Amino acid sequence: MESITRKSDLRIILSKAPKGESTVELEKLVEYLCSTALNHKIKFPLLEFIAEELFTHLPKHKHLIFCDLIFSKNTMGGLVIIGKILQLRLNVNAIESINKATHYISLADEWFICDIIGERVYGYGMRYYTETCFKTVKSIFTHTNRWVLRGMGAGCHFAIKRGLEENNVEQLFIELLKFGKSKDKEIRQGVGWACKTTAKFHPKLIQTHINHIEDDALIDNWVRRKIKMGLDRSKYVKDKNGE
Repeated sequence: MESITRKSDLRIILSKAPKGESTVELEKLVEYLCSTALNHKIKFPLLEFIAEELFTHLPKHKHLIFCDLIFSKNTMGGLVIIGKILQLRLNVNAIESINKATHYISLADEWFICDIIGERVYGYGMRYYTETCFKTVKSIFTHTNRWVLRGMGAGCHFAIKRGLEENNVEQLFIELLKFGKSKDKEIRQGVGWACKTTAKFHPKLIQTHINHIEDDALIDNWVRRKIKMGLDRSKYVKDKNGE
């Protein structure tokens, strides 16, 4: 499989792409992208560049139709493009974009679908469109789909790592701890990841909730192990910086 490593090469490819102004043209555009770009090795930032270009040039009312068509092709690169387009749409219609992300993630059969879209839509929305998105995204913790819950873990990890304010992190952490007895591998992966990130960036929150964390009736050891990993990392960084 050949690699594409330069934006200049992608600009040439995109310059020859169908305009996507009708449904038929959108279908041709998706087929064109699959044959010229998505069947090559492309790093995620370049895939996001494709998404940015498409977001700008496609009619706004065609964005979600395009995402549906790309999703149907079941490619990892297509997921990155979808996640980025939905992320860009947070400034247009945040709730619609979040719901669309949830729909795609709920259809997942592989972990990377949840993580790619969850970080780019849930996580980015909570961190950079907090006032608009935080309450809606947080409500997704009530979802019953294992993949959606894993995607929430990925989103929390992204938002916390990127500097979400501590009062909002605490709200997420409280919700994450509600899954402390889960036996589902995918939920544990997502929740554990987010708990570790919470401990790394906000160790004081662990002390605030230590009684809950140490309660065997509420929390299993897999959560405590992830939290310890985060605390150890936090301490390492502080020691390294002489704090």
